[in-house]
Amino acid sequence: MDPQQNEQPVEPQRPRIETPKSKDPVCGMEVEGGRAKGGSSSFGGQSYDFCSDECRQKFEDNPGAYTAPH
Repeated sequence: MDPQQNEQPVEPQRPRIETPKSKDPVCGMEVEGGRAKGGSSSFGGQSYDFCSDECRQKFEDNPGAYTAPH
């Protein structure tokens, strides 16, 4: 029996597309940039992504508290 007869065709692997990650400035959780559950908000010309609506609301209430250098 020829061993090549039992070989299954190999499907080419698709390239893995990396989703850009960002960090929620309120809680520090890593979120998918542009697809974050909490949406995004802008402040000072910068866009920020959030893990939840609650974190986004805290940020929008006082963005300077989460963007000031530490």
